[in-house]
Amino acid sequence: MQLRRMLGIQPGLTAIIGGGGKTTLLYALARELSQTARVIVCTTTHILPPEHLPCLTDGTETEIRRTLKKTKCVCVGTRTQEGKFTAPELAFEKLLPMADYILAEADGSKHLPLKAHAAHEPVIPPEANQTILVLGASGFGKPIAAAAHRPALYAEKLGVTQDTIVTPELAARLINLEGFHTRVLVNQAQTQRGAGAGAGTGGVSALPGCGRRTIKGECDMLVLIRGAGDLASGAALRLHRANFPVVMTDLPQPTAIRRTVCFSQAIRFGKTTVEDAVGVCCKTAREVKAALSVGEIPVLPDETASCRTWLHPEVLVDGILAKRNLGTKITDAPLVIALGPGFCAGRDCHAVIETMRGHTLGRVIWDGEPIPNTNIPGLIGGFAGERVLRAPDTGVFHQLRDIGALVTVGETVGEVNGLPMICTISGVLRGILPDGTPVTKGMKSGDVDPRAKVENCYTVSDKASAIAGGVLEAILHKMPLTDGSLHMDMEGTL
Repeated sequence: MQLRRMLGIQPGLTAIIGGGGKTTLLYALARELSQTARVIVCTTTHILPPEHLPCLTDGTETEIRRTLKKTKCVCVGTRTQEGKFTAPELAFEKLLPMADYILAEADGSKHLPLKAHAAHEPVIPPEANQTILVLGASGFGKPIAAAAHRPALYAEKLGVTQDTIVTPELAARLINLEGFHTRVLVNQAQTQRGAGAGAGTGGVSALPGCGRRTIKGECDMLVLIRGAGDLASGAALRLHRANFPVVMTDLPQPTAIRRTVCFSQAIRFGKTTVEDAVGVCCKTAREVKAALSVGEIPVLPDETASCRTWLHPEVLVDGILAKRNLGTKITDAPLVIALGPGFCAGRDCHAVIETMRGHTLGRVIWDGEPIPNTNIPGLIGGFAGERVLRAPDTGVFHQLRDIGALVTVGETVGEVNGLPMICTISGVLRGILPDGTPVTKGMKSGDVDPRAKVENCYTVSDKASAIAGGVLEAILHKMPLTDGSLHMDMEGTL
């Protein structure tokens, strides 16, 4: 089993922290990744220079590039008087363009399997896009005093004494309490079968609630989607059908227009169905796990997606479509994808999906921004802005016609404070706000499809499907579900 696939290592800077095998993992990953890519190994604290790798002390950009071209892997650092390496003199922002992967040991544990981090630890560079926490299973079944670096702090954080026996549950509690990791690797598990660690995983185990493996068929790669409107729901449906576990968040009072194809309706009614997928409202980790276990899509009333701090998703998709960034950061998950304008790939997220109708709809952008918002809806059936129905006043919206109704020019389908919301074209009412929704004047409150196909009101749109394809492409591009090996019979012929 490849470590890269198992841990979901993606290009960029990976920090490695914890105890019980950090350095071993550092060099094992370097060896594996350098078979096909350029790798820089370094530290943000102190390490002994590796004898099996070329080492550059205070190397220039030219020296580092030249060495990588020859050997594919190099250790870079600043040598101390004791002969150890500390952090490289060159900033990580300068090192990142030189290599496909940078692996940085960002912690020390005095060769002990467990560790509690002091206020100044770990030294994770801000450029890191993921942090692997290593934990030694040899510490299970032993007192904290014997198994942990900084045992007093370890015990204090957990509210126990230093003679407390460490269990996997106790270790997981501290790991989640500190919250530094994006994934956890439990090492030394082969010797701890009796303690229940790592059984059946070839020496690798997931602690309760800490991280996931990322290989199709034997693991989960959790995708968290911010927003559960029609375009976000289209992406969720595509990923769900591709066997990705998906969790969604939305406003406690959703304002989706195309409600018949929005998983946000699960927040209003407890459960909803979009085509062949079921969404269910959840508020706790236990509810989320239960929903995923039966093939449902959990939808949380969580406007800021604060649940990401305990879900630890491998992928975060911002599908709010607010035409501006409402707080998503490139560090929110190992892979962050955003839909539409308001985001810059490489700054706010790793990838942006084009949402403007036209030739580039659904394309993945890895560097730069999508087409700016024009405030003009795309053409459908020869109509653009005329399709959209807007609230005539500020107040409480009253719905007069249902989704799926055939409407005509001049027909009133809703009202606010007695003022009518009038259709400007004929067609089918594809979406409308629910009765009782607070609105502001000019707020999008309905949508007429001039093609007048009622059945289209109950299936994901062509636009949502195109965007969903871009999301899936971005995930598979950065986090492949196979190792890329060819398994063909080379003697085969036609």
